[in-house]
Formats: sequence, C-alpha cells, structure tokens
Amino acid sequence: LGSQTSCTECPAGSSCATTTIAPVVCSVGEYSTAASTSCTACPAGAECAQLDALPVPCDSGYYSVGGATACTACPAGSSCADATQAPVACATGTYSLANATVCEWCPLGHACPNTTATPVECSSGEYVPVGN
Repeated sequence: LGSQTSCTECPAGSSCATTTIAPVVCSVGEYSTAASTSCTACPAGAECAQLDALPVPCDSGYYSVGGATACTACPAGSSCADATQAPVACATGTYSLANATVCEWCPLGHACPNTTATPVECSSGEYVPVGN
C-alpha cells in the first residue's frame, strides 16, 4: 500500500465499481467500454460476442431478446420483422422460410399445407378452394 504512482483505467470488458477493488470481468451477455463502473446487459436486437466491444445489431431475419452473445436466425414458419422480439408464427394460408422478416401469402394456384415450406403448385385439373 502507498507505493502506487498512478491510477490505471478500468479495461473494456470489465467493471470497476470502486477505486479500491481490482476490475471484475463482465458476465457472458454483457459488455463494457473502458473506464466503466458497471457492465451493461446486451440489449434486445443485438449481439455481444465480445465483452469489450459495443453491441452489434442483428442482421435482417435474425433476432435476440437481450443478453445474447449471438443473434438467432428466424425459423421457418415465423416472421422476425422486429429484431428485438421473439419470432411470430405465420398464420394459416401464409408461409416463410428461415431468416424471413415477413410471412408471405400463399400464391394463387398453389397450396400451402404448412407454414414452414415453399408453396406446392396445383397440377392441371386441380384448384385450391377459397379460404384454404
């Protein structure tokens, strides 16, 4: 004690809540910049792959609900229009493939037996009744 000649800045990826305790490394899903007194939870709609870097927004068709080290791909049969919210299931008569931001309507002359696959074209002599 008493032999310190200078103060040292708290490193990014750590928190220094007091001036007398060594830096505490942020937990997974958190981040901090240099000279931080606390770590911050990674916000929804972003990923925090590194404790010492700012959050990176999710790409289109991906989402995170907060505290994520990586964004998650929107699953087939769902839409992810808002990267800060969990996927929303496609309604009957619509479909989406993986990484979709919206559910698409089943096109005329096609059947959509499930929301997770591409539409199936009707063969000659077949049709899809209205409302199916």
